[in-house]
Amino acid sequence: MPDIPLEQLLTRIASGDRTAMAALYERVGGRMHAMMRTAIGHARGADECLLETFVDIWRRAGHYEPAAEPASRWITRIASRHIGRFRAATIDESAPAVAAATPLDIEPHPDRDVFGATA
Repeated sequence: MPDIPLEQLLTRIASGDRTAMAALYERVGGRMHAMMRTAIGHARGADECLLETFVDIWRRAGHYEPAAEPASRWITRIASRHIGRFRAATIDESAPAVAAATPLDIEPHPDRDVFGATA
């Protein structure tokens, strides 16, 4: 299906066509994974993000409106949203470790204020 426009693939995906979904993955999956790996920084995260992106495309294909935007932009927007969610989740997961490592209970030196200026 390399000659079928992305817009038509999305229309077919919306009707449950798994062959169209496989064709879309073959067409754009490699480039999307490379973009995600660059944005996220590692292949494992890019794999997760790519999977979630394609699941979302499968679920939302019926909402795609060709007159509103090109299919490539619609797909990229979904991918970008998942990259953002992945990054936010990664930051949220590391926040407790950072907070636990921060010595909040250490008393400041008696001759200095909280910011280190001498009294």
